[in-house]
Amino acid sequence: MIPTTKKILLACDLSTSWEYALAYAIYTSQKYNAELVLLHVIEPIADGTRMWMDLYVSKQRVEDVLHNYKKRATAMIQEKIKQYVQDTTAQLKFDVILEEGYPADVILSKIDELNCDLIIMGNHGKGHMTYAFLGSVAERVVRRVKKPILIVPHP
Repeated sequence: MIPTTKKILLACDLSTSWEYALAYAIYTSQKYNAELVLLHVIEPIADGTRMWMDLYVSKQRVEDVLHNYKKRATAMIQEKIKQYVQDTTAQLKFDVILEEGYPADVILSKIDELNCDLIIMGNHGKGHMTYAFLGSVAERVVRRVKKPILIVPHP
């Protein structure tokens, strides 16, 4: 039996490599007439940084900055989608979700919550030292996901 692809999750980190993964996600979404969900995860502020922020910045100011970041990130994602889609006649059904948390954990929970059939992620290729000490979000997702996943390397 050939599996159906009705919903695709693109995990986008808004780095220089995410646009390449976006092109694959849009193409795949249009090919299968699948809904595309773009997920951007905002990592939590480190405890030490939070402590200094609490001393010098009001909570309202922190919330305002986060709110403005979410608006700018959503607008940027939607603009990039429009740039890719304007050359095609196919309609694209998409949704943009911004969540706060640890990227791999949020991505894995959204895969199950949204019942996605395919996951597409970009891969930075930051280098061997960074990878050895930090690992990568893509690798952590690949190790735990139960759905097909496409990792798009940065060209």
